[in-house]
Amino acid sequence: MNKKDKVNEIKKRVGERFNGRCEICHIEWSPRGMTFHHISYKDTDKKHSDFGKGYDGMLDYYVYLEPLILAEPERFAYLCNTHHQVITRFLRFSVDKQDRIFDLIKRSRY
Repeated sequence: MNKKDKVNEIKKRVGERFNGRCEICHIEWSPRGMTFHHISYKDTDKKHSDFGKGYDGMLDYYVYLEPLILAEPERFAYLCNTHHQVITRFLRFSVDKQDRIFDLIKRSRY
């Protein structure tokens, strides 16, 4: 089994603790993949950027992350990569801008 397959195996196994579905769209699998979103970080948590590039670093990251998720699943969300990108980009805005964007979205319902 190659490193990519090992990463996907960890994501799938741990994702079962979250019903195996993206918390937003409820898809079970995405061609772009699935991942875990940190709802909250602890000061001692490492970030994805603390690990190497490519599948070596990615495997190391998910091996590190698995016990954290299993110990405190409430600190994480299981998301398809598309929705993880949406959340990550949205969080780059200030809270004030987030509020205005969210207000506009609510007013834009069809």
